[in-house]
Amino acid sequence: MMIEKYGKQLPGILVLQLASLIVVAFSLWWAVSVFSSLPQTFAVYYDFSGAPNGWVTRSWLSVLQLCSSSLACFCSWPESLFGS
Repeated sequence: MMIEKYGKQLPGILVLQLASLIVVAFSLWWAVSVFSSLPQTFAVYYDFSGAPNGWVTRSWLSVLQLCSSSLACFCSWPESLFGS
């Protein structure tokens, strides 16, 4: 039923999903490759003037948080496009 309703849009959506998956994979690879060069503490929150106002210590959890957030968005994307 979903393919009948969204059949013409499906190839474009699959290309977008593949591109999103590539971005998530690249961010995971990049985070792992630069982990050792990160400072012990780094800013994660900024105020409206651009000054940092929140800091976190370097850990695998803090570095991979962006990747896991991207992956969560990627996994929930089809449901938001097609409805439940």
